[in-house]
Amino acid sequence: MKFFDRYYLLCQERGVQFSSQEMANSLGVTRAAISSWKVKGTLPSAEVVVRIANTLDTSCDYLLGRTDEKDPAKMVIQNKPYVMEMFEKLDTADKIRVEGYIEGVLSGAKYKKGRSV
Repeated sequence: MKFFDRYYLLCQERGVQFSSQEMANSLGVTRAAISSWKVKGTLPSAEVVVRIANTLDTSCDYLLGRTDEKDPAKMVIQNKPYVMEMFEKLDTADKIRVEGYIEGVLSGAKYKKGRSV
């Protein structure tokens, strides 16, 4: 499946008009750009792919055809052994830095919701 097919399918599933002015505005593109994805098979810039992924709650890898998994959370779970393998290659100082980064991310409001403190 090509980029536009995946984009179109996600829009349908999310109840979003794929070429609406509202969608174009939220992605920071023109309706003509969206039409070009469909008609000419062009690809948006990397920044726009990220915006689409965020807007449609999917991954860039799904949009670009690198995986058929639409749910980004499931992709992370599937890649857990790879992440652990990479982590194990780090020296002690870098492991501490990565752990600190993760703790910083987890301390954000996004992850404090619904968690008792």
